[in-house]
Amino acid sequence: MNVDQGLVDYQAALQDGDARAAHEVIDRLIDAGVSFDELCEDVVRPALYDIGELWASGELTVADEHVATAISDAILACIGPFSSAPLEGRYRVLVCCSDGELHAVGARMVGETFAAAEWSVQYLGASMPPASVASAVVERRIDVLAMSTTMAGHLPGVAETISAAREGAPDLRVVVGGQAYEGDHGRARAIGANLLHEGLRGLVEKVEGSLA
Repeated sequence: MNVDQGLVDYQAALQDGDARAAHEVIDRLIDAGVSFDELCEDVVRPALYDIGELWASGELTVADEHVATAISDAILACIGPFSSAPLEGRYRVLVCCSDGELHAVGARMVGETFAAAEWSVQYLGASMPPASVASAVVERRIDVLAMSTTMAGHLPGVAETISAAREGAPDLRVVVGGQAYEGDHGRARAIGANLLHEGLRGLVEKVEGSLA
């Protein structure tokens, strides 16, 4: 199976809410030699964007969207590198969603990507309040904060989180991503982020370059 066919089949499985079929698609792609990054970038992420568009147009319900997200999250938990990541890596990254942001699959993908590069990953998941993120940054001696945001209305919360985190860790590097930014680096800088990166390819290299 190639990636293009895998995307079509995976989209169909998510629309049907068929977890078994979705797992089978991913298993076949892995057997065909498709890498984890390719699975995320070329199959899971675009399939979830498609689900989001179908929900926005009224063709799928909120329940349908939640089922598709849960299926994808479970699959990533099964195939991702978190389990083999070192407790103490060269750098420590805290990965989470901004306050109010419930779409955590993108953040999980980011965490898995850092884990594959043997970073020490602290993954906090969806909707983290600014004070909680700030405390975790200090207590866990975090080098990089990576936040995912899907809805533009949540960006003020991202700015609040970055400000709170830097009160205790002035040298903290912050990388942000997600549909809320629409690829606009100025929007990311305006809320205090050092870097905006869309997708997974080149993410670790860009962040490590900013730390050198």
